[in-house]
Amino acid sequence: MKKFKYRLETLLKVKEDIEKQKQRDLAATTQKVMQQKNELRKITDQNSLALDEKRNKSKDKILVSEMLIYSRYFMKLKRENVAGLELLRALNKTQEEKRLALLEASKAKKIYEELKERDLEKFNMEIKKILQKESDEIGLNVFRLKKNQANEKPLPNK
Repeated sequence: MKKFKYRLETLLKVKEDIEKQKQRDLAATTQKVMQQKNELRKITDQNSLALDEKRNKSKDKILVSEMLIYSRYFMKLKRENVAGLELLRALNKTQEEKRLALLEASKAKKIYEELKERDLEKFNMEIKKILQKESDEIGLNVFRLKKNQANEKPLPNK
């Protein structure tokens, strides 16, 4: 009996490979987003630490030069934070684009998988028909054989 062979199997494999590549791309972008969020958290933590340090020093006497240093440091952190937020927005946009690309690749693969399932069902129905025909032929041959044996007259015994 012949085996099932999907005629578009190669194309299905290509679609699966494309989907896997899109998954890897999305994972890499998601990792970049997480790294950027961590960087922003670090900047916020540095800002909080520096602010606490400045408050502690301001309880005592603080020099104008130290105030300028803190001011410049806070401006630097603010610039880094703004730049980091812009980068995060861009990364989020890229992540969404990659997610949509993955969704499209998954849909394309799903189409070929459904076609494969339909072809397999069709193949199985054909096999059932063939097996049923064979079974019917065997049954008919057995019936004819029994009928022929019943119609034959037994030879008289001497």
